[in-house]
Amino acid sequence: PRFADDRVTVLRLDPANSRKGSLIITEASDLMGWESTDDVTPPACVEWLRHLGLAGLKGSTVRNRMSHLRSMGKWLVQVGEWAANPLREVQTPKVRMADKGHGARAFSVDEVRSLISAARRAEVATANARRWGACRSTLYHVLFETGLRYSEAMALEVRDVDLANGRLWLRRDKAGRGDRLPVGPGTCEVLARWIADRGLKPGHRLFRKVSHTTLTRDMERAGIPRRVLDQGGQWHCFRKGIVTHYLRNGADLKVVQKLARHASARTTLDHYYQLDDGALRETVGAGALT
Repeated sequence: PRFADDRVTVLRLDPANSRKGSLIITEASDLMGWESTDDVTPPACVEWLRHLGLAGLKGSTVRNRMSHLRSMGKWLVQVGEWAANPLREVQTPKVRMADKGHGARAFSVDEVRSLISAARRAEVATANARRWGACRSTLYHVLFETGLRYSEAMALEVRDVDLANGRLWLRRDKAGRGDRLPVGPGTCEVLARWIADRGLKPGHRLFRKVSHTTLTRDMERAGIPRRVLDQGGQWHCFRKGIVTHYLRNGADLKVVQKLARHASARTTLDHYYQLDDGALRETVGAGALT
């Protein structure tokens, strides 16, 4: 019970995700006969993963379950039970391309506008919603305009926002480079209004956590389909959306690569730029000889 509570208060994970993780760890303990944390060793975890594979679970599911066990190891280090987290070294099975699916799709500009409008309506619908202010609508705007990953946005503090020079300092970005990302004047205005309305101080987190469930509900309110051509709606849709928007509108590939902070332009072009059927038909319809 203490770990389940601390997953939310210490590790700052989503409550629904925390309940899921607690159930997975309980099931693993029952299956493997683990009676204390001393039993949760790397070899024991490897044996558990082997059982999951024999049970027919996909590689992606096995990796997801192991990530919950690693979070318990991280928590045990934080509370002083373990000196280090040996579970970080446990090798999980590779995920086959067939199991990965088609991933996130790209949100269009119109979809993001509708999503922001739906979030704004929901933010004033009840007293509890008004308590948190325009957090969701501001977050959606910033995610799309900057191409930030969700985890990077959640790590931002007010002191990382340089409104005077139009920059965000990513102290904890995915690559660990501490990049400074340029932002447009419109986004600066949105951020300035958010910081002023909430009375945020330099050491405060810029955003409170917004769950994936909340994003899904806002998509439903905005009339945005959950899946399109087997591609899901998730946080990464904002990032893919702005990359696709820039490239469709003629931005230089190297510039977009730099803004997305990709190591290779091939990643930007092959994995983030999404063509739709309308663009293909428009190109073919124009013809080459007429």
